[in-house]
Amino acid sequence: MAKTKPTSASIATHLNKITDDERRSDCILLIKMMTKITSEKPKLWGTKIIGFGSYHYKYESGREGDSCVTGFASGKPNISIYLVAAGKNQNQYLLKLGKHKMAKACLQVRRLSDVNLKVLEKLISESVKEVNRRYGKSNANEERVAIRGKGWKKQSTVSVEKFKTISTAIMKCLTKKPVRYSELAKLVGSKVKAFDGSIGWYVMSCLRELEVRGKVTRTTKGYCKK
Repeated sequence: MAKTKPTSASIATHLNKITDDERRSDCILLIKMMTKITSEKPKLWGTKIIGFGSYHYKYESGREGDSCVTGFASGKPNISIYLVAAGKNQNQYLLKLGKHKMAKACLQVRRLSDVNLKVLEKLISESVKEVNRRYGKSNANEERVAIRGKGWKKQSTVSVEKFKTISTAIMKCLTKKPVRYSELAKLVGSKVKAFDGSIGWYVMSCLRELEVRGKVTRTTKGYCKK
């Protein structure tokens, strides 16, 4: 789910493709429940996941990205409900939930009539609270910019504010003389010391987009202004 990006695709159109009436009704009920819990509007992430809100994650390796705070996907034969983070009472609630399967961060149910809806709502609510506690409040309405990269099959996105911060620093550091990526990352880091995020990851991402925009050239010796 972490690699999947939000789209502007129609939720209604997505639901209308579900031919089973009971499954479609279950999905509509989940949308209402998750909208109530998150105070966010549903968005289609990729082609299958109906997600709510978003959060930015960062691993110790430096890899980072965005994912929905909670969401679900209608599959065969189950509905996958994403409990991104486990709430403190998750195990207790699962015992009271009803017929289900639980994998890492993914709760699977065949139909909502098989489970206790009040318990399900508590499970989702606690998970959302834990995600917000760990990563900060949902930022689904944050303005974002596409990062394309030459030859990339899929594009990613970053916040407009962070893109402007890093891109401005990159352009100030670059000249017509090529600079290696590792050295450029150090130069940019010295200019944006209070930056919240992995400098190296953002420098590389912004370089890719700046290259597509024709502002930066990549050579065998490094990067330089075009």
